[in-house]
Amino acid sequence: MKTNTVSVKTVIVSSDDGTHTYEVKKTLLDDKGEPAEGKDAILIGLHPTTRAEEPYKTDLSTNHLICKMRELGLRSVRILNLFSRVHESEKLSARGLEVDQENLAYIESVLKETDLQTTLFILAWGNSMATCGAVNMTKARVSNLLAAHHPQGKLYQLSAPSLALESEECVHVLYLGIRHKREPWSLREYRFPKRKFTPEKPAKKGGKKKSSHAETSEAEPRERSTEESVEPSKAEVSMKEGEAK
Repeated sequence: MKTNTVSVKTVIVSSDDGTHTYEVKKTLLDDKGEPAEGKDAILIGLHPTTRAEEPYKTDLSTNHLICKMRELGLRSVRILNLFSRVHESEKLSARGLEVDQENLAYIESVLKETDLQTTLFILAWGNSMATCGAVNMTKARVSNLLAAHHPQGKLYQLSAPSLALESEECVHVLYLGIRHKREPWSLREYRFPKRKFTPEKPAKKGGKKKSSHAETSEAEPRERSTEESVEPSKAEVSMKEGEAK
């Protein structure tokens, strides 16, 4: 008979009032309490559900990711998001949603201190809210930050054998967990589409306000993927978990 004692170390970076979570880091520890073998990674999702006040709670996305870390060859993952406000049960709404400047500043600070030659950078924010101006602008800003600080750095996205990546982009962890749980997960190199990512510009006084569709046309694919159109009920479940595909 054999007994193994292992654990998952959790580090949470949040605002003082706990309403914003900027990072959740998960590290696999071996039976000696040391980091397990594997690579380190940074993963960017949509928005968090973990609060510093309740560090032992994990959502389905995080659970799926932890279960697949060894399979992906990872020993640690720093989970960041496009938005930092915590949503425990309600889905993220596009109404009134604005670019999270403080969260972007945190992402930039992480990029400045990270060597993408030794750390894997994974984009996993999914295709939900494809017409939301704040979401698309934030993705474009992340692209600009990566280009500025790591012009030669490689980017990755999650994949599975039966997943058609030509119709998906930056697949969300929960989507893979729902539809490809029993398949082996892997990392595939990702390149931002060859289109111009424009920086955020202040609106001109007296000028006509652009529609949200016009603002996002450069930052997102023209067509939504089959993830959203085939099974909206599962997308709704994903949103309620706080991290929609």
